[in-house]
Amino acid sequence: MNMNDLKRDYEAIAVPEDLESRIRLSMQQESGAAADGRGEKTAADRSNIRRFHAASVAKWAGIAAAFALALTGVLANGTASTSYAVSHVPVIGNIAKVMTFRSFSDTTNDMSASVDTPVVADENGSTDGKAASVNADIQSYADKVIDDYKALVAETSGQAKDSVEVTSKTLTDNADFLILGLSTTETAADSAESMKTYCIQKSTGDVLSLSDMFAEGTDWDAALTAEVQKQMRERMAADPDNTIYFIDSDMPEDDFTGLSDDQNFYINSDGDLVLVFDEGAVAPMYMGVQEFVIPAEAIDSIEIR
Repeated sequence: MNMNDLKRDYEAIAVPEDLESRIRLSMQQESGAAADGRGEKTAADRSNIRRFHAASVAKWAGIAAAFALALTGVLANGTASTSYAVSHVPVIGNIAKVMTFRSFSDTTNDMSASVDTPVVADENGSTDGKAASVNADIQSYADKVIDDYKALVAETSGQAKDSVEVTSKTLTDNADFLILGLSTTETAADSAESMKTYCIQKSTGDVLSLSDMFAEGTDWDAALTAEVQKQMRERMAADPDNTIYFIDSDMPEDDFTGLSDDQNFYINSDGDLVLVFDEGAVAPMYMGVQEFVIPAEAIDSIEIR
């Protein structure tokens, strides 16, 4: 069934005759009760009619919404095992939202991939303009994961016993920012997890880097690095048997000494800056992805842009 068929089926949905007639009768009664000789309606009568009319409208709005969700299911699930699928999610309100998801999935012998990437829309529900640029950045990341997977499948004829999964979640959605996180897990003999964040400024549609959060010329890198190092030492002191960070070690060349140019970050629900490090970047692999919440007092002296 194609989109035109679905549209015709939807438009052909008929309101049951008894419900339609009751709604019409109620409206006629409310507007013309005095004219047909039956006298003025009581306040209770008018209230009942309004409630009935509102309930009827709500019911058919629900049917329309259910149809939209059913249509989403048809679009998302009507795909082959290796495919791109697009499922539409309605935008509610005048703010930028995650509107669709692109999906890639594959199983070849001992290898598998599942890559879900978000697509954002502007306040009008459009994926053109600034949204297109953001979506291109996100898709570029997903395409790199997919291309690497396909290359390994071709090289090993699918015998590498390797899998990759990319999932996404909304880390922040407020008046200023829409921040998305793409979590990638690769599993072979061991598993490795990484996180890629996209901080989208809603007013401009721009993807911001960490440096964009601070005024030009401020020493934000040094302040943030010092705070992360401080928290590392505190965590190791609190749990010396299980917590290890690459700091103050006998291999200083491997120690954490500063943030990367493409440092991942987001703003949490309390409005605090959170720095995110991939598994193995600042601690042994077994400790997984590491996050450090930067308290306001640690950056009080830094001018925020």
